[in-house]
Amino acid sequence: MKKISLLIIVLSTVLISNAQDLNDFKGLQSGGVLPLDFTTSSTDKFKTDLDANQNEDLDKDFFLSTRFFIDDLLLSGRVLFNEPLSKYVNKVAKYTLRTEKKLYSELRFYVLKSTAVNAFSTDQGIIFFTTGLMAQLENEAQLAYIIAHEVSHYTENHVRDSYVEKQHLNAGNGKYKRMDYESRISELSVYKKSNELDADKKGIDIYMKSEYAVDEIFSSFEMLLYSYLPFDEVQFDTAFFNTDKLTIPGGFFPDTSNEVSKVEDYDDHGHSHPNIQKRIDAAFDIVDGKTSRGDLKFKISEEEFKKVRNLARFEGLNMLLADREYGRALYNVFLLQREYPNNRFLDLCYVKSLYGLAKYKNANRYREVTEKPKNIEGDTFILHLFLNDLTREQINIIAYRHANDMAKKYAADPIFEEYQLDMKKELAIGARLDFDQLKSKSYEEYMLGLEEVILEFDVQDSIAKVEASDLSKYEKIRLKKKLRAIEGDINAPNEEAYDFYEFGLYDLVADEHLIDDLEALKKEERALEEEIENDENTNEGLDVAKLMIVDPVFENYRINNKRNLTKSEDQKVDMANIYTQTYPKLKMETDIIDSKLLTKADVNRYNDIGLIFQWMDEVLNHGEIDMISSNHDQMGKLQTKYGTDHFLFTGVFAYKDRHEFSSMHFYGIIFIYTAPLVIVDLLVVHNHFEIVAFSVNAEEDEVEFVTVSDVNLRSTPKVIEAYVYDVLYQINNGGGLR
Repeated sequence: MKKISLLIIVLSTVLISNAQDLNDFKGLQSGGVLPLDFTTSSTDKFKTDLDANQNEDLDKDFFLSTRFFIDDLLLSGRVLFNEPLSKYVNKVAKYTLRTEKKLYSELRFYVLKSTAVNAFSTDQGIIFFTTGLMAQLENEAQLAYIIAHEVSHYTENHVRDSYVEKQHLNAGNGKYKRMDYESRISELSVYKKSNELDADKKGIDIYMKSEYAVDEIFSSFEMLLYSYLPFDEVQFDTAFFNTDKLTIPGGFFPDTSNEVSKVEDYDDHGHSHPNIQKRIDAAFDIVDGKTSRGDLKFKISEEEFKKVRNLARFEGLNMLLADREYGRALYNVFLLQREYPNNRFLDLCYVKSLYGLAKYKNANRYREVTEKPKNIEGDTFILHLFLNDLTREQINIIAYRHANDMAKKYAADPIFEEYQLDMKKELAIGARLDFDQLKSKSYEEYMLGLEEVILEFDVQDSIAKVEASDLSKYEKIRLKKKLRAIEGDINAPNEEAYDFYEFGLYDLVADEHLIDDLEALKKEERALEEEIENDENTNEGLDVAKLMIVDPVFENYRINNKRNLTKSEDQKVDMANIYTQTYPKLKMETDIIDSKLLTKADVNRYNDIGLIFQWMDEVLNHGEIDMISSNHDQMGKLQTKYGTDHFLFTGVFAYKDRHEFSSMHFYGIIFIYTAPLVIVDLLVVHNHFEIVAFSVNAEEDEVEFVTVSDVNLRSTPKVIEAYVYDVLYQINNGGGLR
């Protein structure tokens, strides 16, 4: 009995721990140590694999391009390993391939942070599964089949064979001889479809050795067919934005959804994959007559599967917000809150989504972050059409209502207060609201008050008196409009007859002096603008005590504009040393995170790279919009960790070229004495490079420094060092945007 009680306590602790993780979800991060795939240089991989190659059709470029491309992905900080998702994928893969242990030992399975629904394999034995795919899965058996399919691409050498086939196409060899370009592309498409069907066949053979249900092969195809839709199809609740203080009338939402149009037998001309119907038909032929070993949907763990899928769905919200897909984020919050009501992370995503929409509406860039309803299918259409039709006033009131309410709900949580305060400032300035329109009574109280007013005077009589008065034409028009609006409200008091935003903050207007706060913020902003206009020296310098350099880039191009990958990797490492060496005249500390210098113990720095680049990309996309980034709360921890708000992103791009023939060359070449000089000028290879650097302030979520230099010199270490010093000097001594 004691053992059973102890077991219950342990299980309860685990379940509570999992719930707390989702409630305070921060984002998926890799754990343990960095695998060799991440710490071995791309050049070493290229040389090793090229030396071991026995296929004469595979050239040097294949190994160069694939090793460096995959490493760019591996070192992006977006690949997950030694955490719940990749651990679970490895468990399912190990079981699915349990009869082929040698094959399993050759493979590595990673999860890629991406909202795209995809899985793909490499010829190196690395297989990626996106978080978008993990979020869409219905059961473990579907994952097992996708694993078997991707493993088959590896065993059948499809990546290598496709490269060779493309080389033949480009050269017009073999069957591509005398074909026009369109015919070649069509033929290559047929070839790729054949590979997919082959991978299905081999994958089914692997899958059928497991105890998973055969039917889940076909459900996998259907899952992939509709993977462009959200992870669930649920009619959007039109009361989703309502609170006890804010009610949005149902008339603001459409009555019907946009039907899902995609069918199994879609036109796959030009696609790399055959349509789903062809894959289903081929799969039926393969499994026909074969005996299934079981009918399981779950072999490893249904509980673990659901936990992993929810983690992928929660991570999807982080990515949607960073990608500024606020409408999709809101629909996913709606779906997840059905299972996780009062979840802090979901509430925060809710606030961030509405905040982002309001900011972009006020900046006249709303179309960048909303989708055309005609392009939306399924039940999410209702939400997207509603967002599409919102006025500036409406979205700002909705956003502030929820930012304010959540700040009260999470009173001890500073990030909610930060969004609430900035949204209040937006309401005061960016929304361009007429504060007089904000009511201090609820809609119901307002209507009762109007009924009392209407008994005391006759509207038509009042209109007649206005017309007979000495008021100006414009004052008469304004007064008559107000009188007729009152009459209309009383005569037709239905919920579609009023604009909800006027009443959306009535309690704050009445009890918390909201209008006074908004007026004060507006006045403060005007004073600040005047101060900036009158101040001749507005550049006070950055005052940087410490600068964090993030994964500097070096790209070296040959004269044919083809990137010299091995040389670029070597020079990238040199760049890191140049940026972090001691410069006596600088009173500024520098530190660096460089993906090419990571050791197996640097998993935390690897995670930091992913977060920093996601944050930086979002800040750049916001551009001139002054707003809190969706990763602001997570970046706050890195500010503390690295002891600075300032993160520098920099790169050198080195080129070789020859001068193009011009009229000056023509005139020079016709004279015997200058002709040799012209020929030399045309033949000599000229070296030049561009150095780009910009610093982003994590506290302010803004680009604080930019510099670009085009230098007509070779990119030797000493020359690069001089220009790096110049960049650091500018930052250290108050350089600004330039």
